[in-house]
Amino acid sequence: SEAELIDSASRLAYERIREFLAGSLLFMIGPGNNGADGLGMALLAASDGFDVSILYLYEKGSEENSRRRALLPPSVKITRSAAGYGTVIDAIFGFGFHGEPDESVRKVVSEIDEDALVISLDVPSASIVDADITVMMTTAKLCIYHPSFRGKAGTLFLVNPGFPEEEVERCSASA
Repeated sequence: SEAELIDSASRLAYERIREFLAGSLLFMIGPGNNGADGLGMALLAASDGFDVSILYLYEKGSEENSRRRALLPPSVKITRSAAGYGTVIDAIFGFGFHGEPDESVRKVVSEIDEDALVISLDVPSASIVDADITVMMTTAKLCIYHPSFRGKAGTLFLVNPGFPEEEVERCSASA
């Protein structure tokens, strides 16, 4: 199910980047399933004792995104600024995003501290986030290897949240 895939993606991505997390963590949450992945990771980080804050870029989210928003413990803080965090997890937009981000998203991204560790989920959101690490979900995203985009993605990791390998192999060439 969608919820099980998001649970798996969140857990696998979190396990992959856990060793890099330090300081206060900010999860920048978009409205779709990329945001739901970030919310799942935020819950895991809070359970591990990290100082976790959430910045919602959109008031409302998809059904699964909204359900996960309600699961966060009271220890997770809600903020309106991306400044002042040691680690920023970009869960704004995934590979399926098309178009241009609105000015409010651009403004928040511009607030990220220059020395913060930035980790993007799936792809750096809307090509406006400069990630140090990108955790791609399911398949390697070919767009990340394009010369105009490659410098934005940082170190790459790949996790498969549970799709059958034969399906992943079949769609990998078009990702």
